[in-house]
Amino acid sequence: MDIKYDVPAPPAGALERTISLGQRKMRSMRLAKMPLGRLLGLQLAHFSPLYWAVQLVIIVCIILSTGSGTESARFAVLVYAGAANALGCPELLRDISCSMSEIELSCRISGAKLLAARLLIIACADLLGLTLTAGIAASKFGAELTLPLIMGAALLFSSSFLTLLALRLLPFVRSRAGALSLSLVISAALGIVCLSVLWSTGVWALVCIVSLVLLTAQTWRELSSIESRKEKSIWNYL
Repeated sequence: MDIKYDVPAPPAGALERTISLGQRKMRSMRLAKMPLGRLLGLQLAHFSPLYWAVQLVIIVCIILSTGSGTESARFAVLVYAGAANALGCPELLRDISCSMSEIELSCRISGAKLLAARLLIIACADLLGLTLTAGIAASKFGAELTLPLIMGAALLFSSSFLTLLALRLLPFVRSRAGALSLSLVISAALGIVCLSVLWSTGVWALVCIVSLVLLTAQTWRELSSIESRKEKSIWNYL
């Protein structure tokens, strides 16, 4: 027996409000569906082995190098800091270079969270490697640890900030090779400047803090623009 019911038409705007409420609920449940540890693990699995291998080779070369004094320690730490920035940049653009950015933006984990996960992995790896390099250089070359470590951090933060800014100003850089070339040029130029100036530890600490603030602000800007999708960012070409 077919039973038919007369269903009244929904009020104006009710359908749109229902869809909006459903979307809001799904957005609030995203983090509950995938723990942070699993998200970081999935992103970590897609990092290029070359990223880790080159960093390890640089550290081994520093261990095997010869020299003495603060100048040798400064040079070793700055080489690692510049290389770390150059190696991390292509990993940020991996989704764009593989034409996967639009697919990532359609996933239940937002593009901003995916980028934040990659940034967190790169930041932890770079800071750990920088601290290890500075400790090895200070011990091997008989120099103090503080100045080379602060100089390396200042170069790492400032070169990372300028790289993010350059990628925003140059949206045609969408390949990993282009990103690597761009970050290498920026890191090399800033590294030469850092080696040529003779500042005290206090001045380098100030430069490090300012660079970190600028890097944090630029990173937050990119993440916010991806999350809101209201403006063009280096990871969002809509």
